[in-house]
Amino acid sequence: ITVGSGAVHFSRQTYLPICVSIPLHLSLFSTISSYPKCALCSVIQTRMDQVNLARRINSLPGTVLSYEDASLLAYARSVIPPSIFCTYAGSYGTRAVAGSHVLFDFVHLGQESCPEAGRINDDLVVSLVRWFKYSFFKWYKPRCPSCDRGGTDVESRGVVGPETPLEKEGKASRVEVYRCKHCDSTFRFPRFNDARTLLSPSGRRGRCGEFANAFTCLLRAVGFEARYVLDLTDHVWCEYWSERMDRWVHVDPCEAKVDGAGI
Repeated sequence: ITVGSGAVHFSRQTYLPICVSIPLHLSLFSTISSYPKCALCSVIQTRMDQVNLARRINSLPGTVLSYEDASLLAYARSVIPPSIFCTYAGSYGTRAVAGSHVLFDFVHLGQESCPEAGRINDDLVVSLVRWFKYSFFKWYKPRCPSCDRGGTDVESRGVVGPETPLEKEGKASRVEVYRCKHCDSTFRFPRFNDARTLLSPSGRRGRCGEFANAFTCLLRAVGFEARYVLDLTDHVWCEYWSERMDRWVHVDPCEAKVDGAGI
């Protein structure tokens, strides 16, 4: 379908999409308002879906590239409890730190030279994701900070753009606004995209997007090759490269699951 020029091709029963090129301004409606409503609505919805998808995809490279910032990685390592690493030091050998990488028996994480080292690293991911899910990061459910009411006592008041300094600094893509029916107070939930903010005490909560963003950063911080996975059926997770298994391994920090892509 090509709409910019006013041409919309369809049959009486249906219409066949060929290509879409629709300017996002009000003249769109006047340009094609004379065509059947079903085709018009479908064209507009298709274009809106494409634009939203493009915006979502285009925002990801910046997020992923931020994981390579040395100061961010240092901060990410600082929030991980030493006990996570000490467990493996006691079980498998000596732990040391050299430069920006954690070492086990002087083998860089993600750069294993023997099967035993590879097993250490795979086990570390399991330990790390369990700590992350159960002790560090919280799934967000709207709850009034004034009276601690949640569930049906809270109603959504829509979505707005970032307004406060923290929301802007945390690169919030949007801010969910809620009202408490019990005490009539309103509160906000910013959807942060900045990994440092998510790992800070101001963050540490969210839904699957925030979980995957923060945990992928932690994987990079301890030396793993990692990637952020966007699923268009409305879920996000991450993967790390296992030298021992010679493949990418699924990690869902929302569920604390490793290598469980079938869940």
